[in-house]
Amino acid sequence: MAISSFFSILFILSILPSLLASPLVTRTDYPDEVVVLAECDGPPNDDLGTKDRLHYFKDDYDRRKGRGSTDTVTNIYDPFNHDGFQYHVAWTAAKESDPIRGTFPADGRTFKVWGLSDGSAPDMPVSGTADFGGAEFKCYQGVKGTWGTYDNCTCWAAFTCTRADRYIRATSVTFDNKVAQVGRVKASCNNPTSAPYNAKDVFAQLKDMASHSWDANNGIGIGGNCKMVFPSLLFPSSSSLPGYDSTTPEKIAQIFVDAVGAEIEKLRTTDDTNCYIPGSEFGGGSYYHVHQEGLVYPHGGKFEIQMAKQSDPKSLQIQTRVEFRIDCSCKSDNGLIAVLQSSLGLVRWVNPAFGVTAATLGLYNAATC
Repeated sequence: MAISSFFSILFILSILPSLLASPLVTRTDYPDEVVVLAECDGPPNDDLGTKDRLHYFKDDYDRRKGRGSTDTVTNIYDPFNHDGFQYHVAWTAAKESDPIRGTFPADGRTFKVWGLSDGSAPDMPVSGTADFGGAEFKCYQGVKGTWGTYDNCTCWAAFTCTRADRYIRATSVTFDNKVAQVGRVKASCNNPTSAPYNAKDVFAQLKDMASHSWDANNGIGIGGNCKMVFPSLLFPSSSSLPGYDSTTPEKIAQIFVDAVGAEIEKLRTTDDTNCYIPGSEFGGGSYYHVHQEGLVYPHGGKFEIQMAKQSDPKSLQIQTRVEFRIDCSCKSDNGLIAVLQSSLGLVRWVNPAFGVTAATLGLYNAATC
């Protein structure tokens, strides 16, 4: 072998690891990518031209978590005839033969949209179609909320458009309309109960429930002579959840810890009393101290994630379910359950954690107590 050839082989071998470490083709296939059709008002005293724009995110769930867009288009073709210089893009006026369109500078793909309708509920599908570099997109009504831009504009989402073949998720959180008293409100000298365990620690055990077998009847002790049972626990593997990672059970547990357990703990009550122990017939009685604590739980609750292909909403099916019930006292107390319902605010936790298209919080009638 010639010396020059030998050194050529050595050179190729020396740079091979760096070649293998670098992607040969830039990834352009992002199944959860989204284009936001943003309406924007310009800075005060700026009356020239539209300020609307298209924002692109590689991952819709990053957008829902408040992260910045990947690319932006401010030069939007609007087929509608406007009277004047300042106007918003006529999103609902475009037709397939003459769509609204804009080309993103980062990768040169053109986004086109037509046939949009207005007036749907936030995050709900609307009629209309979009095309982004050859991929079919479907659009949703924008959600409330504004953001500022680098050029001092104030924007809000008129519509959001995502791939028609992506998976969409809807999450619901519901509670019984009855409550369970764990422990006692008033201290008693007769059969005082043990203090309820910290509700956050109770719900944290869901992490173990997800990875180990559980006994739906025996459940787990929560103090106050009560226990929590789990009639249904369904945690699919991460491989069956497009866009999910392996921390789904941990995320669910953390939501219950932070948004349910923490709020239940705020309602913990304490009470103290002194109990008399009679002495002998010659007197000499004494007292002992009783400290009593109590918590109010929803008698039961359910957390569900449903998934479907965006192009086929009828394929909706339950992928994740956590159902719990307190095996203890059960009573109607609309005042207390109303406090829980208003204070939990679960939607604010569910949306960013799971990137769902819709999240609801509600009550249902407890079938049994």
